[in-house]
Amino acid sequence: FTGNKFEFRMLGSMASVADPNIVLNTVVAETLKKFADELEKADDLTKAVNLLVKNTIKAHKRIIFSGNSYSEEWKQEAKLRGLAVLPTTVDAIPELIKRENMDVFINNKVYKESEILSRYEVAIDNYSKTVNIEARTAIDMVNKQYIPAVAAYISKLAEGVTYKKQISKSIKCDAEIALITRLSDLLTVMHKKVMELSDLQKAAFALSGFKKAEMFCFKVLPCLNALRAVVDEAETITASEYWPVPSYGDLIFRV
Repeated sequence: FTGNKFEFRMLGSMASVADPNIVLNTVVAETLKKFADELEKADDLTKAVNLLVKNTIKAHKRIIFSGNSYSEEWKQEAKLRGLAVLPTTVDAIPELIKRENMDVFINNKVYKESEILSRYEVAIDNYSKTVNIEARTAIDMVNKQYIPAVAAYISKLAEGVTYKKQISKSIKCDAEIALITRLSDLLTVMHKKVMELSDLQKAAFALSGFKKAEMFCFKVLPCLNALRAVVDEAETITASEYWPVPSYGDLIFRV
């Protein structure tokens, strides 16, 4: 909230601003209804309005924050203020079916209870399917593209070291050996992580409902991110002609 409006930033391409707008409009309608009920029975409207504003600010002042709400400090501050801290989609979705939250939609005739529950089920299912697709895609790409590419580059470097040593054992090969060592370490970790991710993906996919979404969020996704970090590092020290996909530089300046 930025003083007189809410801002939505960095929405993914598949995300719609409709859902948060429905929530905000419903909340505003619910609040204005309560304001109207209180003011309509007032004998002195001006006095009632002033008192209403004062009491509302006192009751809800804790939501006003002008600092960096992306920082870790704000998360701690939010907890101190009694505000919800919901860092993941799986943390946030269950808020939809809390009784007090459902009542707001039902009382304002926005959704029926069955409609809210169905949206909850759809949201959970969409989350699980999305992360599952991402995990399976990563597994496929690492096994078929990145591991072979890094292995091929290591072999090329080792071949170069062999040729240089055949010419003269005194020729320095420190750079090649350092690269081979680091890439070999990364290749080992890459293989370990992709096997771990594959096991977790299969285990998560075998579950259902919220348990399935939880495992995809708190087990599969961290492993996927760890695998991504290893692949990213390998990309920085692998010759571009061996890397199987375009880099960001290629996409921006060459394609």
